[in-house]
Amino acid sequence: MRTKIVIDDKLMSDALKATGLRTKKEAVELGLKTLIKLKLQEGIKRFRGKLHWEGSLNEMRLTKPAKQITSYFSLVRSKIPSRCS
Repeated sequence: MRTKIVIDDKLMSDALKATGLRTKKEAVELGLKTLIKLKLQEGIKRFRGKLHWEGSLNEMRLTKPAKQITSYFSLVRSKIPSRCS
């Protein structure tokens, strides 16, 4: 979708320097994707105190952290529209 927007020059310059991106389009797209991910993560807060969990937290921490992190990000990624991932 072609859209014309006005963006503060310093903000854009800082974003490009901070990320190493080369174009304004890349910076805007990354910003939008990041915003979507943050909002999805905020939605997880609504489950605080409402879910029942059984297991050993110590065992979980020692045995499968990479798999659980991957599962979490797969869940988050599945909630993002395909054009944003």
